[in-house]
Amino acid sequence: DNNGVMHLFADVLTSGSAGGCVGARHIYSSDLSNWTNTDITSSLASDGLASWRMYGNMIHVGGVWLKGYYKQTDNGDVTQSANYVFRSTDGINWTSVTVRAAAATYINECSVFWLGGNNVGYLARNEATGEWSLSLSTDLGLTWDAFTDVTFGETVVSANPAMVKTFTHNGVLVVAAYITNRNNDNAFVIYGKASDIVSSRGSGWDLGAKFCWYESDLAPFHLHYGDVTHLDGTLRAVGIYAYDQFPGGGGTVNEMRIMTMPTWYVAKIESELGI
Repeated sequence: DNNGVMHLFADVLTSGSAGGCVGARHIYSSDLSNWTNTDITSSLASDGLASWRMYGNMIHVGGVWLKGYYKQTDNGDVTQSANYVFRSTDGINWTSVTVRAAAATYINECSVFWLGGNNVGYLARNEATGEWSLSLSTDLGLTWDAFTDVTFGETVVSANPAMVKTFTHNGVLVVAAYITNRNNDNAFVIYGKASDIVSSRGSGWDLGAKFCWYESDLAPFHLHYGDVTHLDGTLRAVGIYAYDQFPGGGGTVNEMRIMTMPTWYVAKIESELGI
């Protein structure tokens, strides 16, 4: 976080079967040597759903920490799902805030991101549409508006989690959405100005500033879960994604993918976004 503390969040399972999800943990350290491991199960939303997942990033903005998570009916049962954030004003004590109450549409892993001022976003994988669902907050995560669909110009049968990052370029707050399309096993990044996303939601990402940063050559594997860091809050980025065997079997192949920015790439983003 902005105080130099590393935060990890984990769901605790005894099995992948019904009833096997038994807890949630917040693990943190200010020196990466001494760690505090706290039980935050009691901070989970009480909604009758018996399983939860902590996938996704945490952000620390405006003196508030936000960490997305989702719940589902039970392990192996996605009859219903719900979306939440853990919210904290000290980075230690957490309360749950509802983004979307329990409903039949299966919407799961998310990325939370800053949009300037008190504006934050929540972009989640929508398994029903094969796209992504976006919710915005104007009060640093205290309340959230209704999900709306975002496609990023892709036709996707099997959605993948998005990872969204915010950084400043030439004095302008820019938001980069990293997505993978499992139909063609390619990975994309789409840039937009934070102010445009606040005003125009999903269409605030500029499809003219969309780039394929990796084209798969490892069939039958596909890019799935990953994360990206913008070095020193700039356009330069490094990411790591896991290759899963698809349609199944054999475990996971982990490979490091480093994105480099050629001059034309940066110039194209600047020109397209007017920055």
